[in-house]
Order: sequence, then C-alpha cells, then structure tokens
Amino acid sequence: MITALSNNFGAGEFQLKDFQKDGLVVLNGAFEFDTANAGYLAAQVLEIKVPRLMINKSTNAVVYLVDIENQMPHATLLKAWVKDCNTICIEPCRCFDSSARLQIIFCSGFVVKGQRSDMVLDEVVRPTVEAENGKFKLDSFGYFQQLIIKDNRWGFMTLLFEKFQAPNIGEEFSFTIPQLPDSMDCYAVLAIPDNSQEVGSPVCVCHIVGQRVNCTPVQDDYNSANEGRFLTGWFVLDDITE
Repeated sequence: MITALSNNFGAGEFQLKDFQKDGLVVLNGAFEFDTANAGYLAAQVLEIKVPRLMINKSTNAVVYLVDIENQMPHATLLKAWVKDCNTICIEPCRCFDSSARLQIIFCSGFVVKGQRSDMVLDEVVRPTVEAENGKFKLDSFGYFQQLIIKDNRWGFMTLLFEKFQAPNIGEEFSFTIPQLPDSMDCYAVLAIPDNSQEVGSPVCVCHIVGQRVNCTPVQDDYNSANEGRFLTGWFVLDDITE
C-alpha cells in the first residue's frame, strides 16, 4: 500500500494498493475530489506525489473518472502515466465538472517504455459467473473471458457479458467469480455501453472481495438491453503472509 504524499487538485490524503517490480507498477484504489477546488480548476495536468516507485517513467495507462453524483454513475477514461519515480500524472477531462464531487479509480498497470515480454497462454484461467439473484451470463467466446494471476500478488481480468440483469432496480447487488483468490480486495468498473450518451458511459463501480463482486445500483433504463457489458482491469492481491 502506498500513501499519496500530496497532489495539486485538492484530493486530500488517500492510499493505493500497489505491486511493484522492475519494469512494472500495478495500482488499485479509489478516491474522490472536489471540482470547485482552486488547484483542480487551475491544473493542466493532475499530479500525485508518492513515495519512490520502482520505475522512473512509463508508457500511457488509463484510470477511470466517475461522476458519482449522477443517479446512474457515468465514467470516462483518462490518460495516466508515471512522470518520474515520485510522480503519477493524469490528463484532466472537464466533461463532468458540473458535478460537485468526482471519483478517480485506479485498476491500472504502468509499464516502462520499451518493455517486452511473452504472455504464457497456459497461465490464463477462464472465469465463470454465479449468482443467487439476477441474470448474469458471460459471452460464450472463451477468449473474451480471461483471468491471469502473476507472482501470487497481482493480475489482470476481463469479462464480457451476454446477459447482465440486476435483480432489483436501484439496489446494490453482487455476483460470484469462483476462480478468484480469497486474497482479492480491489476496485473495478463495469461499463455499460450506450451510444445514446453525450458524455461518458453508464457504469457500476465494483468492490471485489474474495470471489464476491459487489456492485453499485443499476437504474431501470440500463437493466434490459444488457448485451456487451464488460469489466476489465488490473488488480493487486493482499499479501497473505503479512
């Protein structure tokens, strides 16, 4: 876990779960900030100061910017990168600034420039979904469903749903991914593609604990035409030896 030492947009103190090794930093976590903050309004680049990272500069990654004040949260992706070993940068987007509070979610992997490595295919587990309530079915094409766990400390997951229907409109809900480890405790975002939206996409913010994926409520307009909903992101596993 790393604690942000400071930032230039008034987010206050927050922590991000981290996994680091040569050439790679994986970060997971969520925090909120006030759009009326003078630092945020003036910032051309959002900068987060952190204790020394194991990489000095990265290629571009992404984080989620979420309008949590919307009845159905909407989100967009922001470009993020490691500027130096003590600075994480995010390119701001002003599309949700009419809301008083916004949330940024890291489920991100930062890789040094020029990094090359092979992905061993037999490390991929095909996740499945189970639920006591609601209707959740993954797309039948297995290559859309991937769960990769590395070093017993971090991983990457992607899910694509053929059916995604919450049991009760406007209430939190959950489903289970049996292949996830007990040491899972991270944030993710489930996107609801909708080409009728002018700004952002509707999302459910997910807190995954163990095998359980806990989701913020979905509203009526987004609970019927549900094909193509997806979740994808990097995560950090708890160190069970701590």
